[in-house]
Amino acid sequence: MNTKAEKFKAYIDKVDPKAFTVNEMKDDERHSVAFQSGIEVKGQRLPFLVLIDDSIYVMLRIFVATGVVNDGNKAAIYDFINQGNKEYKVFKFYISDNGDIVLDICLPATDDAFNPQLVDAMIRQVAYPYLNDNLTSILEKV
Repeated sequence: MNTKAEKFKAYIDKVDPKAFTVNEMKDDERHSVAFQSGIEVKGQRLPFLVLIDDSIYVMLRIFVATGVVNDGNKAAIYDFINQGNKEYKVFKFYISDNGDIVLDICLPATDDAFNPQLVDAMIRQVAYPYLNDNLTSILEKV
């Protein structure tokens, strides 16, 4: 397990040991570790990952809606998430190849400077409030 992932695991083991499932990517040259969980928003459980590897980046990835984008709703969804991408600097939406609406938050951090509490704060104080305010509007576009 890479250094940042070890720090994050120690943090979650202390704060809420059952919050995440840990998946170390075998045979991965970046020593990637995926911490899988879910976030409850408006009665919906949204899957999310904290992806940590040897790079300078830590990714928080929330699957806002899975397999929902199609030719009929694509334009409305693109317009909505593009507006969100312009307004919010800390995260970016995109549509996956599978038609998922995904929200990514990218945190730069060296091994020494990595702060697991920042990951927790980004989920609770940035992603959750935004999704709580906007999930209904996003799903209306679907």
